[in-house]
Amino acid sequence: MRTSRKVACAVVLGLAATALLVAHEGHKGLEAKGVRVMGALLILDERTERALGISTALAREGSVEDSLPVSARIVPAPGARSFASARLAGVVTSVKCAVGDRVRAGDVLAVVDSIDLESLALQWNQAQDDLATAEADLKRAEAASPAILPEQEIESLRGIADDRRISLEAALQKMRIAGVEDEAIGAMRAGGPAIRQLKILAAGDGVCVHVDVTQGQIVVPELHLFEIVDDAELWVEGWVPEYFAADAQAGRAARASFEALPGLSFTVSLARVAARVDAATRTLSVAAKIGRSEGLRPGTPGRLDLIRRSASGVLVPRGAVARQGIERFAFVSLGSGRYRRQPVTPGARSGSDVEIPSGIKAGDAVVVNGARELASLFVQGVFEIHADALVEHGVRIAEADLSTVEPVIRLSATMRAPPGTSAFVASLAHGKVRRVFVFEGDRVEAGTPLAEVESVEVRGDEVELIRAATRIALLDKRAGFLRELEKKGISARKELLRLEAELRAERLAALALKAKLTAVGVPADEVEFVQREGKPGAAVTLRSAIAGVIVASSVAPGQVVEARERLFEIANTAVLRAEGVLPESRLVEGVPARGAKAVLRPAAWPGLGWSTEVSGIAPGLGAGNALFVWADVLNPGGQLREGMVAELVVETGAGGGQVIAVSEEALWPSSGSWYVFLQEGETFRRQRVVPGRRGARDVEIVQGLYPGDRVAVSALDELNLGLSAVK
Repeated sequence: MRTSRKVACAVVLGLAATALLVAHEGHKGLEAKGVRVMGALLILDERTERALGISTALAREGSVEDSLPVSARIVPAPGARSFASARLAGVVTSVKCAVGDRVRAGDVLAVVDSIDLESLALQWNQAQDDLATAEADLKRAEAASPAILPEQEIESLRGIADDRRISLEAALQKMRIAGVEDEAIGAMRAGGPAIRQLKILAAGDGVCVHVDVTQGQIVVPELHLFEIVDDAELWVEGWVPEYFAADAQAGRAARASFEALPGLSFTVSLARVAARVDAATRTLSVAAKIGRSEGLRPGTPGRLDLIRRSASGVLVPRGAVARQGIERFAFVSLGSGRYRRQPVTPGARSGSDVEIPSGIKAGDAVVVNGARELASLFVQGVFEIHADALVEHGVRIAEADLSTVEPVIRLSATMRAPPGTSAFVASLAHGKVRRVFVFEGDRVEAGTPLAEVESVEVRGDEVELIRAATRIALLDKRAGFLRELEKKGISARKELLRLEAELRAERLAALALKAKLTAVGVPADEVEFVQREGKPGAAVTLRSAIAGVIVASSVAPGQVVEARERLFEIANTAVLRAEGVLPESRLVEGVPARGAKAVLRPAAWPGLGWSTEVSGIAPGLGAGNALFVWADVLNPGGQLREGMVAELVVETGAGGGQVIAVSEEALWPSSGSWYVFLQEGETFRRQRVVPGRRGARDVEIVQGLYPGDRVAVSALDELNLGLSAVK
């Protein structure tokens, strides 16, 4: 039965192909057995209709999305990772957290027995005893008669007591830096024994994802013992192929779906887009906040559909839209074997549906099976294109014109950051990260705070600054006292000079400490606060050296960082450099000159070109025996990204006379020859041409065109298919 149906269909189509010739809409069709064509109306008898296997579906109102699917996975939110480590060396006596455990900020993860901590505690106890002794001596001296102890000696005892007080505060700060809690310090102050048990605390809420410690292990401050990830907020990260970079824009709507949650999807908005193309995968990383849902956890694979366009309107099945070259049309069933050929302009597409903005209304019965067979009954004598189809496919027309075509050299290029437009940021002090303010993809200005680092070395310098400030105040007071005594002839001049020299030395030491703290990144106002209020605790603030975007970051709260370790990379992408490569074998073509005009054509933006000029040429051959050529390109819109590949077309400057030229986008290769699609009114025909010299944008036409001829410079594939249908 199926075979006989195919034979019948073939017979019908064969008769139609030999008996029908329709020049274009409006011409009367010739009749064939079972088929009549009347302009845009096609009439079939029952037998022919059955042989073609025609079936219809009703157009309906609905919504549709045109999207780009990319691979994705669930990742923690930016800043969700934190580390925990011991602040002093010691032996682990207990581990209270395992992988998978949920913790809160401040929870005890492990306990370390530290001799170093005990030593700090003993130093603090000794400082307490020394202060108590100094205060007792001062109290007795103040109670004695001036005849027994002169005021000068009493003032000296006051200085000793103040020094002891500073030493006690310094010892207290060292214990706090080590992580000793105020409760434990209070117990020691009340007469308790020196402590040596150091608690390792969680820096934030989350799930423990990594544990690198066991009971009895010797640990040092440089080791990360625990990693915590806060999963209260999850993000989805996707990888967009470089060729589709135009779809990877911040703010673009997307839809995330996961095999782990069948039937569910999440509507998100891209919040971060990488500033650099991954050299290994040729993709751009994009990320969006997805919230939290049962069944999702970091690492869950999925798919991210970037929504290019969404629309609501009349929808038909994709099979209802037939194609003849660039033309799109549908067949509307009018009943009794009558079908109207309706030109349409398809809109957004999604799944099995396509939007039809005009020409079809909801409730129309459109052909879904047999549409191609019906289309073949309309054999066009000329190739006409409706204006809507030209707009839909972006068919652009350009005129052949007389112009100068400069010879060019074509180079493979990669986008780089020019010298002076990128910067690394490192901590100038060893320490532990306290807070992180920015993440990859964030834009920053020069001076923007990036992170804070808490440093034992810096805290020690702060304590020394407080000590110096206190001693300056005491020495200044004692010097004033001695000046008064000198006026009375009681004090020796030599003692005053010694004290003033000591005062100058302390002031110089304080200035040096302030300069050192400022140099490592402690803000000047915080340094002044530490000196004025006598309260250490300022963190080293890492700041951006330039305005730009964070292209790389490897830092998290609790992370131990070394001095001069690179933590951030920032790039100003307002200008990028195309690095072109001219192999040694092609040097015979010529060497571009500095200042030569050029056009950059990125693979990610087909059809677009950036005008530029050669900004530099390497003095000799480099890697791979190639000559490197550079051209700086303005990038205010951020369309170009580091790592993108492109073609750099450089004019040689050889010059030439006026010739007939068209855009090189107009050329169509076929069977060893070149063609253009020549527009004549509302029709197109394929015109063979002989190209000559090729320029950066235009190509000389030696034969086949005249000035003023109009040719297509886009949608050549569709035009070729359309013309193939009317051969």
